Amino acid sequence: MDSDKLGTRYKQHAQLLFIQLNKNLHICYMDKCKKCNAELQGKFCANCGQKVISTRYTVKESVGWVFGSIFNLDHGFFYTSKLMLTKPGKVVNDFMNGVTVGYSHPFRFLFFWATISAIIGAYFGAFEESGLVFNKMAGQSEEEIARARKVMLFMKQYMSFIIMAFVPFSALGSYLVLKPKKLNYAEHLILNSYSTGISTAIGLPIVFAYAFTDNFNILSLLSFALGFLIIGRVYAKTFDDHYFVGVLRYLGSFLIGFATLMIFIFVIAIVLAIASKSMGLDLFEGLKAQ
Repeated sequence: MDSDKLGTRYKQHAQLLFIQLNKNLHICYMDKCKKCNAELQGKFCANCGQKVISTRYTVKESVGWVFGSIFNLDHGFFYTSKLMLTKPGKVVNDFMNGVTVGYSHPFRFLFFWATISAIIGAYFGAFEESGLVFNKMAGQSEEEIARARKVMLFMKQYMSFIIMAFVPFSALGSYLVLKPKKLNYAEHLILNSYSTGISTAIGLPIVFAYAFTDNFNILSLLSFALGFLIIGRVYAKTFDDHYFVGVLRYLGSFLIGFATLMIFIFVIAIVLAIASKSMGLDLFEGLKAQ
């Protein structure tokens, strides 16, 4: 009787020890590597070095990447840029499916091209001129245009972050438009980071062109249209759709994202106005005087 109890207790301790050992070692069992299709057991493929990623990306992990590794330009950057030109759907789908070896992280990819575009645009004055095109088309007065120019001059100091800031809103738009695809929000961040990054890269020649022509209206409209066509292509290739369908889907995503951004800015402005009034300040006094 005592020997039976001892045997049962021994088995229970052995089972608990095995479970704890698995937790501590983080052993991950998979049949084949997603990158090279080699047999594997463990956290990394012994053949190509691909990390085993068996779970979907989350917003928490995405935020960690932004603050932890966005500023390191890895060896896969130019390879990623090349493939985003030729096979954008493969890059996006591979990364979302856990195949990350050889690819630059989407946030780092976007940050680099946004920074390059911002530096060149600030030097040639592309940002403020392209922004003022829509003010002029809206028929605003010279006083209103002068005020808008001062705002643009202030904003161009943070242009790379402004380019990146729209991505969470466009990701929200694509999340709603592409709801049937069953991707989570973090995966839409990956899609929109890659697509915005390559769109920014391809648009660099237009940024350079601001230094050699006064046709700012044409350049601004060309830049806007080119961005739509490029990102629409990435959407189409990612989901294996017709090109026109991809452009329409991005159009819907852009409109939802832009509307959400405007609402967000409006709410922030109201909050700041209320806060400044309660403290006896006028944060908008400078703009009123100009």
